[in-house]
Amino acid sequence: MDRPKVALWMSEQTERKIHPQRGWDYLKRVGFSLQIPRPRHHKAEKDRQEAFKRDLPEQTKQIRAGHIHRIGWNYGAWMSIG
Repeated sequence: MDRPKVALWMSEQTERKIHPQRGWDYLKRVGFSLQIPRPRHHKAEKDRQEAFKRDLPEQTKQIRAGHIHRIGWNYGAWMSIG
């Protein structure tokens, strides 16, 4: 959910015009923060990274799968802080 959608929803609920900035303020107030993935390095070689992941031992892959929720897959997703 993004700021303009929240502001639009608030406008519909209150039957008053709400500026999109208020959507941001509301999301922050209820404990959400914008989650974005870390930037990729400009010299990163995707094929070498994939080969490295493919060749990892199975136990390491299981550990990584258990922590997949810590990786920001959805760019710009709002998630609860707590």
